[in-house]
Amino acid sequence: MIQNLAAAAVDGSDSPAAIAISPAIDAAIDRLSPRLAAIARASFQDWTAATWDEFLAIAGEQEPDGLPQTHAYFFQSRIKLEMNPLGKDHGRFNNAPLDVVSLFAAFQQLRIVRYINTTLRKTGQKECQPDVSIYIGEVTCLPPAGNEVINLDRSDPPSLVVEIAASSIADDIGVKRMLYENLGVQEYWVIDTQRRSLIAFSIADGRSGVISQSEVLPGLDLAIVDEALRRTDENDDAAITRWLIEKFSA
Repeated sequence: MIQNLAAAAVDGSDSPAAIAISPAIDAAIDRLSPRLAAIARASFQDWTAATWDEFLAIAGEQEPDGLPQTHAYFFQSRIKLEMNPLGKDHGRFNNAPLDVVSLFAAFQQLRIVRYINTTLRKTGQKECQPDVSIYIGEVTCLPPAGNEVINLDRSDPPSLVVEIAASSIADDIGVKRMLYENLGVQEYWVIDTQRRSLIAFSIADGRSGVISQSEVLPGLDLAIVDEALRRTDENDDAAITRWLIEKFSA
């Protein structure tokens, strides 16, 4: 089923509608130079050509005129901006992958370190803010403590990255997938909130393929994530946790 969902998503049938930019972001864009403002507005619709310096001026967290309340991506000299999701589906469906990974790791006695909505940066080249980043097992170089971005010039990339696709899944399994391939992430999950299902990719040597069994969490059948997502509509979080505990302790 996972492969069929991937094929359905690639056909472009769920192209996003025009983005309504929030008043706070709109006001911040107006403070930029005309060129930067044009790049910023275009990048909410599609990946837009920009230099690294232009990207930092628009979205860099240390820039005084940087845009607030946005997820910012930079890859192949292009910028893509997304408003921080406020919808309940996006927030709700973050829980299932986190619960599955955490409980499975606990039962398997695996070490994990989780980051939510945290920036990953390869200076001058790439930047992204995945919904979930997870380091699994004995990672050589974990990010140090502190409130800076995760600098991939000094730290290893996450073992697993998760994106919650509440609007345009085509971008998540398209350009963003290529971005995570390039960053050296080992496994990439896309949660399709409309279909209540997972599309998962294993990444090696800069290429990826659809999988139904996790490779960074050996022994985890990814159909469990699908089932946890479906149960979210009719069960509270505690009931789903009890179900997962039963599955992993069997």
